[in-house]
Amino acid sequence: GRLSAFQDQSRVRIGGLVAVAREKRTAKGKLMGFITLEDLTGTVDVTLFPDAFQLASPYIESQEPLIIEGRVEIDDERGKAKVVATTVMSLKEATGKMVSRVVFALNHNVLTVSKLNHLQGILSRYRGDCPGYVSLRKDDCEMVLSLSNDYRVEPSSELMQEVDALFGCSVVDFEA
Repeated sequence: GRLSAFQDQSRVRIGGLVAVAREKRTAKGKLMGFITLEDLTGTVDVTLFPDAFQLASPYIESQEPLIIEGRVEIDDERGKAKVVATTVMSLKEATGKMVSRVVFALNHNVLTVSKLNHLQGILSRYRGDCPGYVSLRKDDCEMVLSLSNDYRVEPSSELMQEVDALFGCSVVDFEA
């Protein structure tokens, strides 16, 4: 599939759910793992050598969406690609590590004191280390405001859902 478009040994980051997981003992007696990661577009085979497998085991067993970083290996004879994992983390953990700022894109038409107070309450429930910004739009003008350190947030799908629901449309953007 899509991985074969990459060159052999290319570094990649992929995400999905574990569809199949199995382990095997190496000649030295250490456990290594093989998983099939699945998303809406297909599946990919992932190999985890002992060090990576030991760190990844709790994530594999969690049944949560995973983000896997590693390198592509292409089987020259069959043209089939797989990923050799170097890092495995939960989607939630990856979101926190990969997002450098959270932007709330707000149109002045939908802003009320009540909604701003509600937004303030939401942000205080999701305190974290990620800086927040408000991109305020009116007609053809845009102004970006940096929120104070009191409103640094922990990026999460729950934060995004609550803020988007407050404004009735998609306003939250996680930027790398």
